[in-house]
Amino acid sequence: MNHQLIKHQPHDGNGTTPRWVYRAENTIIKTIPYQPDPRSDITEQVKLINDVCGFEFIINYRLEDRTTQWSNKAGQISNTFLTYTMQKLNWLYNPFGKKLTNIDPVEKVLTHIDGILKYVLPLYVNLALKIFPYANFDLSHENLMQRDNGDICFIDWDDCLLGNIHDSNDIGKSIIEECVKAHNTHMDDLDKQQVLENLKKTIDEYTKLTYNTKLCNFDIDIPNTVDYLYDRWIKILKSEGRL
Repeated sequence: MNHQLIKHQPHDGNGTTPRWVYRAENTIIKTIPYQPDPRSDITEQVKLINDVCGFEFIINYRLEDRTTQWSNKAGQISNTFLTYTMQKLNWLYNPFGKKLTNIDPVEKVLTHIDGILKYVLPLYVNLALKIFPYANFDLSHENLMQRDNGDICFIDWDDCLLGNIHDSNDIGKSIIEECVKAHNTHMDDLDKQQVLENLKKTIDEYTKLTYNTKLCNFDIDIPNTVDYLYDRWIKILKSEGRL
């Protein structure tokens, strides 16, 4: 069987761990460092994910030792990886109905803060409520696809698959930050006031969506978060040669 490498993230020595994504005829195969929460059971996590997806999205998995080593932020070193196989989906997420294989027609909407809050954030909040205390933090329209029947499916499950447990504060802060990041990444011109306005707008919308739920309790240091989001945006611009 031919596997095409479509993404490789090398170890950068700063806590970014190596991972590989391959495409086969009908499947996607992903390999990530195996650093599970000791309280979790991977078989149960796969079952949870497939139950939420509504079909057997993750087909199989295996643990394997490789010559490549990885280290986490705590300095722990290992060469054990988790490789899991997912069904390949054909259609990109489009909240406007038409099946798409090219995101161009809707990308402008789904990468602007207003579109993110209207069409992406509610999906992630709904998912977070279903899988709590686990989470899916990689908020992006690119991590959403659609099945042939139109059902929306999340495709990036690493954190949940590893069984990491989070409280409502961690989830709230992370999802809110991810919304603003998803907007900032595509901007070439931005100042801290705009970051502040988008952050406040996101906090307001998240608060409405999580009112009187298990995710309603969270706290964000707004000035420090604005600094973090703005500095991160500057770093991205420099790394991509846009500044």
